Amino acid sequence: MFLKIGSIVLIVLQMACVSRPAPILEYTLARENLLFASALRFKPDANSSQKAAALKLKAEEYFKQGETAFDKQDYDEAEKAFRLSRIFSEKLEVYHAIKETENESNP
Repeated sequence: MFLKIGSIVLIVLQMACVSRPAPILEYTLARENLLFASALRFKPDANSSQKAAALKLKAEEYFKQGETAFDKQDYDEAEKAFRLSRIFSEKLEVYHAIKETENESNP
């Protein structure tokens, strides 16, 4: 009898200790944005290349931080890093669109 009650209490305690679910959506969106941003091609221009490289580097750094935190099951940190990676990837996409528009208007 005590074994059954002890087992039930142990199961309830284990369920109470479960952390939040893994940020799968954030992981996926950050990876997709980073892949898309990496595929963008810029016309050679020293200033724009440096800016684009800096944005891409930041996105990659945050994504790696997110992966590391994800592997350690630190899901709060992983989610923050993945969101920052997405932000920098999106900034890179916007920057690319602006440069494309400028290049089309000034051939």
